[in-house]
Amino acid sequence: MTTQSIYLCLVSVQRMQNILPLFQQGAGYDRVVMIASGTPTGGIDPRFREIATSMQEAMQDQQRWVWELHPDPVDPMDPSSTAEACRKIIQRAGESARITINVTGGTKPMSIGAYIAAMEA
Repeated sequence: MTTQSIYLCLVSVQRMQNILPLFQQGAGYDRVVMIASGTPTGGIDPRFREIATSMQEAMQDQQRWVWELHPDPVDPMDPSSTAEACRKIIQRAGESARITINVTGGTKPMSIGAYIAAMEA
């Protein structure tokens, strides 16, 4: 059985910090899971949905990774919201998965939440 390798990133207006780690030598990711912030009325913020889509489209010629936008938006000002989203992804992936969480995107509270989830795992 092969170990699944997941790259989890916080969608950011600055796309390069989300994309560059994919090309790190030896990373070998299978999936890219993006977490985006929501709107006050619920749902993923359309601006970040568009950014996630544009990153996926820009990378489609690579065909190395399966891209996924996590369906649950997070509150950009509540670290626990992002931590919970990360926990769900980690749990769903299973114990054998290798997960890298890039905490450089999103808001600072989102980064803190992602870091907390990573440390717990």
